[in-house]
Amino acid sequence: MYTINFFDDNCLLKYTGFRRIYGKAEQAGEYNEHHSHSNGVVLKGTPLAPYVMYYAAIDENGGFRTSMATSEDGVHFKPLVNDIEFEGKKYPNEIIPLKEMTEFMDAVYLPNGKEGEKYILMGCYFDNPKVDCPDKIYVSEDGIHFRYKSTGYHKRGTEGIQTHYWNEEENCWSLLMRPYWGERYVMRIDTKNFENFSEPVLTQVPDSIDRPQTEIYGIAAKKMGDTYVGMMALYETAYENYGMKMHKYLGGSFEVQLVYSHDGKYFQRSLREPFIQSGFCGDPASGYILPFCIYERDEDYILSVAQTPVEHGKFKEKGAKLGFYSVKKGRFIGMRAYAGNGYMCTRPLLWHGGEAQINVQVPYGQIVCRVITDKDEPMEGYSFEECVPFTGDGLWTPTWKNGNTLGMLKDKAFALEFKCNNGIVWEIKGDCRVMGQIEMLKYVKTGVRPPEKRPY
Repeated sequence: MYTINFFDDNCLLKYTGFRRIYGKAEQAGEYNEHHSHSNGVVLKGTPLAPYVMYYAAIDENGGFRTSMATSEDGVHFKPLVNDIEFEGKKYPNEIIPLKEMTEFMDAVYLPNGKEGEKYILMGCYFDNPKVDCPDKIYVSEDGIHFRYKSTGYHKRGTEGIQTHYWNEEENCWSLLMRPYWGERYVMRIDTKNFENFSEPVLTQVPDSIDRPQTEIYGIAAKKMGDTYVGMMALYETAYENYGMKMHKYLGGSFEVQLVYSHDGKYFQRSLREPFIQSGFCGDPASGYILPFCIYERDEDYILSVAQTPVEHGKFKEKGAKLGFYSVKKGRFIGMRAYAGNGYMCTRPLLWHGGEAQINVQVPYGQIVCRVITDKDEPMEGYSFEECVPFTGDGLWTPTWKNGNTLGMLKDKAFALEFKCNNGIVWEIKGDCRVMGQIEMLKYVKTGVRPPEKRPY
């Protein structure tokens, strides 16, 4: 099953009357058990609970204390109290001494990992006298009692913002992090076992289209269908930090934009507008908003986001909390038909068989589909007029009045054309291979099939 989405025009041949739009991220829950919180990383499907969260509980002095919580539904969490004892422990669900891990960054669950190392916890230690920030790895069998394992998977040391995703193309874990303490752009490091790590590779930097003095704070990503989708936090620094202070920290606001990758390595920018934006003054996320992970829950993806009602750098103020935003699967970005009918045509498809599933939202309009042959003509029996119109909100399988379906076109080369009124096409799923023009021509004339996986 291949997914055609609309982050770009990669799978589209032509369209008119459509505009690309973002979907909705709606807040589904929040967590603020102690003073204030940040860096919430949620693991799904561990033996501990349906959802386990490792996070930084921020005390009144600004200390980031590595702590735990669990949830049954993925958006409402409760502290997981433990029996761990150490000097300076402040919260009953705290798991690692503050003097060992200044800031928790990331967590991974490895069900097939080594004995005693099923859970991986990553963080950093601020060695201020040496102006150093070594990264640390802690491991655990039960996910609660951790032991120190190693230091220095990032040779220079990074801080604060790190996320991970499973990279299917490279069969490894990809870690997204900063290149150095205080350097706000994104590098990628790959690992198969959390013992050997690749050299860091540049993944994303601000560019000239961004607003002046914008910095990239971090990216949380996950593979969805055939595309890696990322939430990128952009930090617009405050004017009073310019000039001779040389350090952009206090003040400034955030917004979250979408980025995406076809290969799991390099991310491209999407629409230059907020997917999640800081709210109005006084709202829970009116100052600082930073995504830390993306995970599945039923028919939704959940985004774990650190948020504060005050501007950047004031985390110890009361009000900093973790927010959980839900987005319907397949509805991060779509094509909306505006005035009148929108027309859209895919690139040529080599149809392997079965039916299509079109994720559409047309509660007050309708959508129809037709099949276009390799000669750029409507296929007999698959016209707009013969298509059974669809009105509704959900997955649509096109059918035609004479009983024809796409499942009857196995191993045929064709394009799909849609006509939509007052609705949104979110994505198209089908067992097919998107082809270029010459690939289609070669297949039609010689029967030679293109490579199974499209390289772009």
